[in-house]
Amino acid sequence: MATPQATLPTPTEVFEDEHKESFGSDEVVAAHIVVKEGAVVAGGNIDYARLEAEYKWKAWSWNAIRLYICLVIPYCCSMANGFDGSIMSTINTMSQYLGYFGLHEVGASTSIVFSIYNVGNMVGAPFSGIATEKLGRRGGMFLYAFFVWIGIGLIVGAKTQAMFIGGRFVLGFGIAFATCAAPTYATEITPPTWRGRLAGLYNTFYQVGSVVVTGIMVSSTNFTSSWAFRLPLLLQLIPACIVGLFVFMPFIKESPRWLMAHGREEEALKIIIDFHADGDPNHPIVELEMREIRASLAEEDMLKQEWWDWSCLWKNTEFRWRSWMMVIMSFFGQWSGNGLGYFTPVLYENVGITDQNRRVVLSFIGTFISWFGAVSGAATTDWFGRRGRLIWGTLVLCITLALITLLTGLYGSTGVHNIAGSNAAIAFINLFSGFFSFAYTPLQSLYCAECLHYTQRAKGMAMHGFLGNVALFVNTYGIPIALANIGYKTYLMYVGWTALEVVVWYFFAVETRGFTIEELDEIFKSPNPIRASMRRVKLKVNRGHLEKVDGETDTPSAA
Repeated sequence: MATPQATLPTPTEVFEDEHKESFGSDEVVAAHIVVKEGAVVAGGNIDYARLEAEYKWKAWSWNAIRLYICLVIPYCCSMANGFDGSIMSTINTMSQYLGYFGLHEVGASTSIVFSIYNVGNMVGAPFSGIATEKLGRRGGMFLYAFFVWIGIGLIVGAKTQAMFIGGRFVLGFGIAFATCAAPTYATEITPPTWRGRLAGLYNTFYQVGSVVVTGIMVSSTNFTSSWAFRLPLLLQLIPACIVGLFVFMPFIKESPRWLMAHGREEEALKIIIDFHADGDPNHPIVELEMREIRASLAEEDMLKQEWWDWSCLWKNTEFRWRSWMMVIMSFFGQWSGNGLGYFTPVLYENVGITDQNRRVVLSFIGTFISWFGAVSGAATTDWFGRRGRLIWGTLVLCITLALITLLTGLYGSTGVHNIAGSNAAIAFINLFSGFFSFAYTPLQSLYCAECLHYTQRAKGMAMHGFLGNVALFVNTYGIPIALANIGYKTYLMYVGWTALEVVVWYFFAVETRGFTIEELDEIFKSPNPIRASMRRVKLKVNRGHLEKVDGETDTPSAA
């Protein structure tokens, strides 16, 4: 495939040429405008604003369907993680599981079983970054599948607590490769104007896994044998097999940015033409993305480093700010009260729900609400942006946690029989899950991958996985002990912490909506990345022409 002619003008040059005398001139008609007359489009710069006006991705074309098929692979990686979270929170209420391994619902032994998964993930994180960079995004996802096959074999066949714990360590080690390679792949292969929706859907499949496996466990909990918990654990092989068997098939394409970085420009160009321009090699988006990727990789050539060198995460002010966004999301994405979700059945017990079957059913309803919130959040990511959602979403979580604490304190004590009060507490527990999934789930991986420079992305996403699991380790080891000792008052810690998160997001969150991945280089290099990210260039369609509206504007600080 021949590359587009080097003489093609950039979208910025086309715009400036069309409007060299005055904005809104009636003499030149923009050739590719697809939005309606009078519409106003906005972007972080003229290039992206023109894309909004001249680029309409055909969501149901054959090339789009081919892209969706590619995205099934990273989505399955996310689903596997959701399987584990829901399986463990639900089998932790099963007498068959607790009796077989001599465990209790809360306490130190349960903390070890839960947290060893996160330890495995932390150990695997450094290897996942190296593998994702050297073997490609697809290679990293294959390694996830390989280690999960081993881990599930150990867990399902476990006869002792030690074997079960060992299997969970291997399983966590394998998941580290998925959480590094999969969101990176989804972010890099999707079209810029649909990046928020398609890459944001990656993390929503955590909830898909939760819904599927929790629904199955509503039935398996009635088994009298150990298959009550072994069958759901075995189901984790399904997404791993899909990934392992199909990830290297010819129709599953590699990330174009990884291909460009490894000298395979023609392959990368073909993928961008097919998946981003629906087969049109002359569409402005092709030239724009190729130009920006080349410029970003040219900068990377000046920053070449050995595989063992992780200084790309902190070597200059720009990269430190990018990494800081990743660090904040790594911890806040796990410490915003969602860690209590691992122990939702125990929360139900705190408000007087003690029947095992009813608690499992309520957990299933909760996972469905979480899934709905996550999908709704992903579908609107390109409309609401990232900064405002994180600020206002975290504030809502703080208020909801405070209400859960109040209701549980009033109606969750032994001897208190207030059905309405207990139902209100249960309702807010489920609402919290939905709110969290709407605000955070689509962004947990997407925001980190967007903020990190290509030079940082593989190692940065590995570090994201490592830090996220440090946070999860605190959750899964600390929460059972806290619940066993102070009960519902554990929620108060999260109320205070989420209040702090609101302040941190307000003062540090950088908006990434309205830019291609490479255009964010300019934002993070600016003296004030927050203010730079809020600036918008607005264009209006007036009688078939594009005219600039009100110059450059800054959107409200929390939007």
